[in-house]
Amino acid sequence: MTSTTRGHSGPLYAILARPNAGTAGTSPFVTSVNADELPATFGAGLDLFAANGTTLRASYGLEAEEHSRAHTLGLKASIAFQVWNLARLSFRPA
Repeated sequence: MTSTTRGHSGPLYAILARPNAGTAGTSPFVTSVNADELPATFGAGLDLFAANGTTLRASYGLEAEEHSRAHTLGLKASIAFQVWNLARLSFRPA
């Protein structure tokens, strides 16, 4: 059973859990969590180095809500390489 109730800052999600029938001495219980209604997302990136098909990028991300924040940092390196056309290669037996 799942129910949703509004709280002060956002919806309150509650789940009623019932243990397996074979579990003695336990009863159903409710677990709940508040969810924020207005999340904010921000992201920024910067090319630190770019030359001859090689790049190095740094990035930052933020997801902020009333009760929680998540920060992310990233670093990405890219190197260009040549792709061979295998259809044009010919192999000759020795």
